[in-house]
Amino acid sequence: VSPSTSIYCTLWTFGEYSLAVIGEYLMASISIQRHAFIFHPNLFRTPFKSFLFFYAPLVFNVAYPTTFYLYAIILYPCQSQWDYTSTVCGYMNCYYDNKILGLFDWVVNNIVPIVFIIIANVTIIVRVVVGKRRRNQVVSWRQQRYMTIQLFNISSLFVIAWSPSIVIGLIQQATSTSLFVDIQLNYVMELIYLACLLLPWACMSLLPEFRKWIWKYFDRARIGHSTIVP
Repeated sequence: VSPSTSIYCTLWTFGEYSLAVIGEYLMASISIQRHAFIFHPNLFRTPFKSFLFFYAPLVFNVAYPTTFYLYAIILYPCQSQWDYTSTVCGYMNCYYDNKILGLFDWVVNNIVPIVFIIIANVTIIVRVVVGKRRRNQVVSWRQQRYMTIQLFNISSLFVIAWSPSIVIGLIQQATSTSLFVDIQLNYVMELIYLACLLLPWACMSLLPEFRKWIWKYFDRARIGHSTIVP
């Protein structure tokens, strides 16, 4: 870790933890709101309902993680013993010593949003499939199918990135074993970065014009150009 200072580690973990959980909560909220957009569009017709069911959750998803980690990492009265030879300063935040606060952070800030993402996306696919088979449909499935697929692809990225860490954490809690600690800290936790690094590409890959440009680029590279010489 460079610079190897307590201030740097404190600010780094505050920023990383806050942004990671903000991303989780936003994805969970958007997954749930997609149900309302498809099946209950009238919820967003009035300004009050639009604020209550759309804007207020988005504000909460940004404000809550920031406030929680501001208290837990920066304001909580303890002294963290950082490990400057490990990634993310060894994940040695001292608020973990408070078992209630540490368990709350792990369950509410990591497990709960991923569970909501999975449930919301599985149920929306089931509702779309069931709805297509019904007659006298109110919902235009052709218009919603593309956005449903788009949401499912992006949310799957969060599930793939976070699930290994959560599963190993559950195993550790259930068996009280430290067998997977090194794997968790040095390898599995790094998978979480995939959600940040690949999200822009996942979004762009679903844009028709971007896909056409990519295929045209690869076709051009595959065909190549012949050089005419004397």
